Amino acid sequence: MEMDQNDYEEDSRIDIEEYIDDKTTLVARKVVRFILSSCESQNTIVAKGRLQNAAKEYAHQENCARIPFNTLISEVNNILENIYGYNLVGLPPKLGANVGASQNTGTNNSNPNGNHKDEKSVTKASRFILLNTMRNVPELDDLLLDQSSSLYRSVLLDENYTQENLNSSGTVGNTLGTQQDLVFKGLLTVVICIVVFSKNNILQQELFQYLESYGVPTDGSKIPILNWTIDEFVKTLDRREYVVRTEQNSDVEGNITSYRIGRRTQQAFDLDALVEMMRQVLGLDANQNPLLKEDIKKNIGDAYA
Repeated sequence: MEMDQNDYEEDSRIDIEEYIDDKTTLVARKVVRFILSSCESQNTIVAKGRLQNAAKEYAHQENCARIPFNTLISEVNNILENIYGYNLVGLPPKLGANVGASQNTGTNNSNPNGNHKDEKSVTKASRFILLNTMRNVPELDDLLLDQSSSLYRSVLLDENYTQENLNSSGTVGNTLGTQQDLVFKGLLTVVICIVVFSKNNILQQELFQYLESYGVPTDGSKIPILNWTIDEFVKTLDRREYVVRTEQNSDVEGNITSYRIGRRTQQAFDLDALVEMMRQVLGLDANQNPLLKEDIKKNIGDAYA
């Protein structure tokens, strides 16, 4: 049976569409590698312009026509979520960061099926972060905690950190990177808790006093293992938008620096996830979650309005 002209044209369209889809997928895979290398190694926020430039370069390499940004982001998130357990999330505008934050969040403690942002809000965003969408597995968390604790203890001698022990430690992967990440996340958790219980606004002097009580040096010396000064640490938190660092000039007191929760914290921790994190930090029973949640809402209700 011979094909008529209409059948031939329809098959041609299908082939062309499949070819375009294949090219889009190839470009999206390269963009995913770009995102992972930027966010995972440096934990940075990726600007929309960088994503567009990368996509343009990869499309040129694949001899592919221009891909609409929303199509690219959709394909990128399909790959990220299905293979790596991540979701590329657009940050809300800075001035509107306190509006609707809890609607667009996702963490290890939340349902991975509840992380999908409205497509328009994603494609209109100018800055993006990676969020972990994998379901929380307590047994895995316990295993990682035990491993991290073991790595940390392996470089301690008489309660002092020793570079020699670090250099001789060859346990899992890059030990230095693992331990730095452990210390960073631990201090980040402490800072978030302090800011929350300071009604989402704390002066730098007060924050540093609290951190000193945890053994963090605030005299300009390096924080052990992390190898940053306290100023480098808080500036990193501000740059990565875990906190917002605000400086005001005062004729009487000079520069006044304060901190509040940033857009990244709002995106990475919805209210329930924040409650669970702080419950574990405080060592409270799960049945105390409702009371803890009310306390947190009173302290930072403006951030999760």
